[in-house]
This record gives sequence, structure tokens and C-alpha cells, in this order.
Amino acid sequence: MDGEPTIAGFTLITRRLCLTKDTGHAGVLWGGNMMAWVDEAGAIYVGQLAKNPFMVTKAFTEIDFKRQVRPGDFVEFWGKVVNWGTTSLSVELKVIRWRPEKPKEREEVLDVTGVFVAIDGKGRKTKVAPALPGKTERGERS
Repeated sequence: MDGEPTIAGFTLITRRLCLTKDTGHAGVLWGGNMMAWVDEAGAIYVGQLAKNPFMVTKAFTEIDFKRQVRPGDFVEFWGKVVNWGTTSLSVELKVIRWRPEKPKEREEVLDVTGVFVAIDGKGRKTKVAPALPGKTERGERS
């Protein structure tokens, strides 16, 4: 869409809507739900880039929630490759919240780096496809 917000160097991966069922007794999104969403967004992103449907999570950096997410918040997941290795990709993932009635008031909720490892259909580590110049994002090759 024209006029859509962007984050320099990042690609929009997906969006979610926080629902009451996603929250706990305090009325805010459970941290575990947020991390499941981040993990899923990261897997979608690296799977597309590496052309591999079997990208599994190895690790995330420290998780520091900057703001709460409440029912009715729209939640966006943005990604950027920070390292393109032989068998894994490291990606920085940013999570942004906003309300539909105030679309220009966007706030960062989380900024975390995840490492995703390529495996084959039998669960064995495998090489990731090299990035195509000019076609995909690419960090420094390790």
C-alpha cells in the first residue's frame, strides 16, 4: 500500500492482531505468546530467504520487552539479516505495535536477534542456499 510505514533496512514479515485470548490476567499480551509470534515470523522470513521450509530456531538474544501489547493493538514483525552463514541465518527482528485509530503512533515493543539453522527433511543440519545478488537481503557471509 502507498504511504505504508517502513523501517530502514528491514522487511515487513507479517502482522498480527492482539486478542483478549492472547493476554493474561493483567490484560496484556503474554510474553510467551509474543515470543511464539516472533519465532514464527523469524522462521517465515529465513525460510523464504534460504529457500528452505525446515529452518529451526537455535537461539535468541536477550529478550527485553519495551512496551506492553494490549487487545486491539496491531503488531508488526520486521526482519533484517545480520549474518548469512553456511548452515544458518542470524536475523534482527523488530516488533512494532500501533492502534488502528492512531496508525502514525507506532512504538517498538521488542528488538531481538534470532539464529535459525537449516535442516533437511530428516532433521539433519544442511547448508543454506546462497543469497542471490540483488534478489534477497544478505549480511556478511561467515
